[in-house]
Amino acid sequence: MANPNDVKRALAGDRNLSGADLRNADLTEANLEGVDLDGAKLSGADLTGANLFGAKLIGAVLIDADLKGANLMRVILRGAELIGANLERANLIEAKLMGAILEDAKLSGANLTGANLRNAYLLDAKLAGAKLGGGNLTYAVLNYANLKDAKLTGADLTGAKLVRADLRGAKLMGAKLMGANLIEADLRKAKLRGANLEGAGLSDAKGIPLSISDKFPHKGETVEEKARREKEEKGGRKASQIRVASRMNRELQREIKALKRDPNR
Repeated sequence: MANPNDVKRALAGDRNLSGADLRNADLTEANLEGVDLDGAKLSGADLTGANLFGAKLIGAVLIDADLKGANLMRVILRGAELIGANLERANLIEAKLMGAILEDAKLSGANLTGANLRNAYLLDAKLAGAKLGGGNLTYAVLNYANLKDAKLTGADLTGAKLVRADLRGAKLMGAKLMGANLIEADLRKAKLRGANLEGAGLSDAKGIPLSISDKFPHKGETVEEKARREKEEKGGRKASQIRVASRMNRELQREIKALKRDPNR
């Protein structure tokens, strides 16, 4: 449970709450703009609609915290723990989330435009419809993440891990995916115009047009590339069978002609 004195300080506008114990505290719509919450304990806290503009939460623990609709613009959450946190529709424009742990976090509809998520851990995170345009997601872990219809225009996903990520309908125009791991990722109906997939791992990824995958050297074979290869191999086998049949037919015709010339042969 929270420290009652720390809760009072938070609600009274104290700007230095570094290390404060605010676990399970009710901070609904609280004004915490610019407050220092470095290392604070906020697990289970209700921060629905709270104003944390420019606040510092370096290394803070917000496991299962409710930040739905909160204003986290330009907040510093470097190395913070947000496992299972609810950040649906939160404003995280230009937020600094480098190395933050957001496993299983709910970020559907959140605005992360220009946010820095370098090395962030977003395993199984829910990011459907989230805005991540221009964001820095280099080397972020997004395995199994739901990024359906997410806006990633111009985002930097260099070296990111997106194994089995759901990117259906995602907008990835101009995105940097160099060296990204997209094994078994689903990109059906994703917008990839101008995206760079050089060196990406694409084994069994689906939804990537051949016109795009053919443009960049990459690792593995997409579902579409595999289908093309199998079609070509099938066509090659059929052509080979036709050639063999044709050759056999020619040989048979020669035998027939020879028998006609010499019936006793």
